[in-house]
Amino acid sequence: MRMRTMAALALGAGAAAGAALADDGAFGFWRVESGAAVVEIAPCGEAACGRIVGLRDPLGANGAPLRDRRNPDAALRDRPICGMALLGGFTRDGNGSGDAWEGGTIYSAEDGETYSATMRLDAPDALRLRGYVGAPLFGATQRWRREAGPGGGC
Repeated sequence: MRMRTMAALALGAGAAAGAALADDGAFGFWRVESGAAVVEIAPCGEAACGRIVGLRDPLGANGAPLRDRRNPDAALRDRPICGMALLGGFTRDGNGSGDAWEGGTIYSAEDGETYSATMRLDAPDALRLRGYVGAPLFGATQRWRREAGPGGGC
């Protein structure tokens, strides 16, 4: 009986931690500032990650799906943009609110670079994401808006 109680408590604690991450307001579908893509932000372990789930124009001029042609790793240049991991490694900033995340990265398929990044939920439907090199002072901020779903195109 004691073993079952301990197992139940351990499972309950794990479920509570997962539920806390799953209930975070930053998780969901977000349209990037340019409107060209929708990113789904979701838990990945103790961190938050994001992948492209929708593109306004998913096909190139040749009619084929867009590929990650500017990636510095030649082995990755043929991977499709749809479904590609864009955000990774974001952890809560320590204030416990779940509104701010730090220590993450954002990949830009436009230039093939990966930048350090932070993100903050400004309102239930407004996410501020800052990508930078070195220190946040040397970066750029985008404002993403919440979407109801992936928006098609992938």
